[in-house]
Amino acid sequence: MVWISYNAVKDDQTGSLERKVRGAGNNFQRAINQRVFTKLNDGDVTGSLAYDGQEFFDSDHIDKGAAYQTAQDNEYALALSLDNFETVMVAAQSFRDDQGELCNYTYDTLVVPPALARTAHGICITDTAYDTANREDNPYAGAVTPLVNGQLDSTAWILTASGEETKPLIVAMREEPVLQEYWFDPLANDGGRYYFKFYARYECHYADWRMAILGNT
Repeated sequence: MVWISYNAVKDDQTGSLERKVRGAGNNFQRAINQRVFTKLNDGDVTGSLAYDGQEFFDSDHIDKGAAYQTAQDNEYALALSLDNFETVMVAAQSFRDDQGELCNYTYDTLVVPPALARTAHGICITDTAYDTANREDNPYAGAVTPLVNGQLDSTAWILTASGEETKPLIVAMREEPVLQEYWFDPLANDGGRYYFKFYARYECHYADWRMAILGNT
């Protein structure tokens, strides 16, 4: 919901209303992003189920009725470091589809909370290994993009294959944001206020667990 004062309307400050309306659209996108990253962060919580009936982040994913019946793990308990990142990357690149064929997805995004932003920069940006005196080459520099988001727990980090056609989460937009109603309150400050209420319906669902792997809970 947004508002504009009666005085602003009388003073012909229509640009103020336009900015508020545009801001409402931005707020919807911000709310969607918040929902997505909160759901991603909660993927190891009991009841946060993927399509196979397991938690989205779990140690024993098996596609029911598939040809390949070996359990696969996308949930780790490793503090973020270059070595532990490599462990998770190697595991992710070993995922197989329901027929037992290697998926060969490109894991290109490291999602971290603000507390791990510096470490993520060292892993994804710095050309040499930041954690040893040898300063050997860092093979992940430039190949993985760090994405900092405050919805994640302070020690959580998640490697995702964000560039693939299949996504780890799906946002189902049932109704696009629209202006639902507006009204005038003569008793509000500023000579009264015009209120505008926007409405939308959307939901966020877990999709393919292979597209994301949790480094730490």
